[in-house]
Amino acid sequence: MNLFSSRSQILLLFLLLFPGFLLSQRSVQVKQLWEVRDGLDRPESVVLDDANNRLYVSNIVGNASEKDGQGYISAVTPDGSVSAIRWVEGLHAPKGMAIHAGRLYVADVDALVVIDIEHGRVTNRYPAEGAQFLNDVTADSEGTVYVTDSATDAVYQFRNGTFDLWLRGTQIRSPNGIYAEGHQLIIAAAGPEASDPGSERYLHTIHTRTKRVRDIPPADPLGGLDGIEPAEANAWFLTDWPGARVMYFRRGQGASTVLKLTQGTADLEYDQDNGILYIPVMMSNRLVAYQVQQ
Repeated sequence: MNLFSSRSQILLLFLLLFPGFLLSQRSVQVKQLWEVRDGLDRPESVVLDDANNRLYVSNIVGNASEKDGQGYISAVTPDGSVSAIRWVEGLHAPKGMAIHAGRLYVADVDALVVIDIEHGRVTNRYPAEGAQFLNDVTADSEGTVYVTDSATDAVYQFRNGTFDLWLRGTQIRSPNGIYAEGHQLIIAAAGPEASDPGSERYLHTIHTRTKRVRDIPPADPLGGLDGIEPAEANAWFLTDWPGARVMYFRRGQGASTVLKLTQGTADLEYDQDNGILYIPVMMSNRLVAYQVQQ
């Protein structure tokens, strides 16, 4: 028997049985492109507006739970030039954001703020009954908006002009990062057994029709997860706020650290077309861009 042929056949069989093996060996490298510091004040989230070739950055300013009217949104170009540090003012402690149909949706303590992007002004503020710490925001392809409340183990939904409690339960304790993919939400939250839910989050899916919650394996706590951005099919970039990490997570294989920054590594954005990560670093008041090299 030809030994080389036997080994080749074994290798081929292995790859057919475990198609993710080679992907799991691929490392993700990044190279810093630029950073913005001047004028940012506790930046928590960044979102890319493809239609206007701009990035929007939410600035909490002060206490993340205080309704003080000091928060604002900055506008930055994708090459790191500041268009307007105080593009929209008068918010309280703005955090997660999402864009749909010319509107910027912003989580602001206990309300969802809607900003008309063309005119750069707040058009509506929708209070969330019972909310205490609205955190991350996502919008699906139909314009339904979902917002996590990390303090009350809840997800709120904005649909057809109403903003209501959509889901609350022990399966999604201290939810933070959220991202809509088809008929499911990818969400970072702790499970019922967590002793410190804010630092023991992992990934789950929630079906938007049935509200069924499932763990994404491996269902192990990954830290204080904050932002979620799709990298490719079944893979996401994640941030760990207290751990100061950016991670690459692939379903079934777990997470690997891409880079370490400083505490407050928050709600990131990933431009898949150009392979660029945009990361707000809250406790050092900066927005950093990295080129992804896979």
